[in-house]
Amino acid sequence: MTVNSRAQIARLYKRAFYCMSIQPAWCFFKIPVRDTPEVKARFDEAIELSEIESKAHDFERRRREKRKSEEKGIPMSSEENLDKSNLLARNLDEFGAEDIDATLDLFFSSALEDLVEAIADIHELPLSVMPSETIIDFLTADRIGASQMLFSGLGWEKANKLPGFFGNIFVDSFEVSNILVEVEMIFASVNYKRYLKKAKLLGARGNLNDYSAALAFEILPSALGVAEREECSLLALNFSHSGGLPL
Repeated sequence: MTVNSRAQIARLYKRAFYCMSIQPAWCFFKIPVRDTPEVKARFDEAIELSEIESKAHDFERRRREKRKSEEKGIPMSSEENLDKSNLLARNLDEFGAEDIDATLDLFFSSALEDLVEAIADIHELPLSVMPSETIIDFLTADRIGASQMLFSGLGWEKANKLPGFFGNIFVDSFEVSNILVEVEMIFASVNYKRYLKKAKLLGARGNLNDYSAALAFEILPSALGVAEREECSLLALNFSHSGGLPL
């Protein structure tokens, strides 16, 4: 398959994703300590299969190159030009529709979505508890995922500091407390009104997403808090679907 044909398939997939009745869900699970090694191994394998790490590095490199290219056109010899540079920095921190399209396969990976299916199937991934007992929460939206709205609302610099990969997260039980503190610090530094405006703007690609845009700001720290209280590991996965969830 040529590079051009792969690119064409990717464009068609993106068009289908946003045009079909897709209701992406951001799913949060509490994984008992005894089941953590197996689930973490599955998560790590899915990350490797999806090549998310290398794709994320490529995406960040392209962002840096774009910033350097645009900064070259702004001489730093006056206050006016300094203002222009600061404005450019803010613009480059935006994580808008173009970025969402460029990272669709990072938010939604078939290998990671298979893990959601596996957790729902006691024969595929036997756990010490019933699948329904692993659920902390999930947040659905229309055509645009809750984690995508979160990234857009936070902006790239803050969103890139969140654990995991584009909303796909595994936090071991012994790390939950520290990660919760870090996440709370990131969210505390955010202007919520500005966040909500940007998150809703992206959510307008779908229908009735304002509620999900608001809850996307709350669900990650809330789920980490549950995992901390119950001394479990945390697993968060994006899942694109139409119809009912497997759990």
